[in-house]
Amino acid sequence: MRGRLQPGQRLILRTLAAELGVSATPVREALVRLVSEQALELDERGTVMVPKLDLGRYIEVRNLRAGLESEAAFRAAGQVSDADVKALTQLQERLTASSLEGDYTATREHNERFHLEVCRLSRSPALFSLIEALWMQSGPILSLLWDADGPANAEAHLIVLDGLRRRDGERARQGMIRDIIYGGAPLLTRFPGAGTVDSGTLPPPVDLWCGLRALMPPPPGLEPEESPPGPARGGRAALRKSRAAGGIVAKRK
Repeated sequence: MRGRLQPGQRLILRTLAAELGVSATPVREALVRLVSEQALELDERGTVMVPKLDLGRYIEVRNLRAGLESEAAFRAAGQVSDADVKALTQLQERLTASSLEGDYTATREHNERFHLEVCRLSRSPALFSLIEALWMQSGPILSLLWDADGPANAEAHLIVLDGLRRRDGERARQGMIRDIIYGGAPLLTRFPGAGTVDSGTLPPPVDLWCGLRALMPPPPGLEPEESPPGPARGGRAALRKSRAAGGIVAKRK
């Protein structure tokens, strides 16, 4: 996930086992699981390799990340503690420092940890597992994000932090979308035939949760102050009044 492997890189079982200091069996089992999760793939010779994402597949994974991680940030805003926000702020400071020093390996690791820590604070295990799987698929291409693009732009992460600090779920959500969509725009130029991409012209991702959010209970701390008015609040009398106001009269059979 941290982008240590490059797209198209072949993974040799014995070499990996030697590097990890373990036998070949657990490494083989891990590779099989990662292939099943589409984090790795097999070539025509049966060699395990890091996938080469095409532009369409990358955009698909990116938009899914934006939808899921923004929802996680939204839900995290209602549950974070001051200590959580402080820890994330310190992590962001390390990310910025490593970026300014040109240590892009550390920058990528801090960036991944920032995203996953925010998502973990959503306290939504199923949501987190989906996000983690998408990170495994996009990790190799993310390795190219800062290798030649200069210091990381911290603006979107700071918006996420501000939303968490204020317990403002919508601000945290928008910050996460901004980071994934606009912050990752330079990656689009790494695909053949993509040309130059102006991040200011990129359309926002579809809100995957526009319908589901109305059906899901809000996380603690983000409940509405009062329930919307409706016929049920006033019992049967209010229901009859509501029907009469709408021209509908209940008749006894």
